[in-house]
Amino acid sequence: MKPLMLAGVVLTALGIIALVFASGIHYTARETRPHDSDTQVIAKQDKIVSIPPVIAALAVVGGFGLMLLASRK
Repeated sequence: MKPLMLAGVVLTALGIIALVFASGIHYTARETRPHDSDTQVIAKQDKIVSIPPVIAALAVVGGFGLMLLASRK
């Protein structure tokens, strides 16, 4: 497979995944913090990783463009 075609497929796939998870990927991060000399506190924090839909759509369009460019060479 041509490198340009592979880059187009990867970029398109990542863009589609980002569009599917447009509301963001939620996860819980745990941190252990020292509180006293004998105790520790475990802090849980909900975090969200999100990619704007405009960026995801540009990735899909760019990926299709790369695949089209690779198929014409």
